[in-house]
Amino acid sequence: MLAVDAVEPAIKKMPPELQRLALEYIEALSRKAKETNHGTMKFAWAGCCEDMREEYTSVQLQKKILLWWN
Repeated sequence: MLAVDAVEPAIKKMPPELQRLALEYIEALSRKAKETNHGTMKFAWAGCCEDMREEYTSVQLQKKILLWWN
């Protein structure tokens, strides 16, 4: 059975408010699926941490960047 075939009976069992939320969720997923590719990834940042080469190993730098990012 396709997932699409299983959706309708499952939604019919829900109260109207949950049916509305399910529809909104499905529509949001549909919009997300239609998003276009924004081109190729650019590596303009490459080499920006080169001055930290002597201070950190690559693994240490990855961990440090995660801390800065959050």
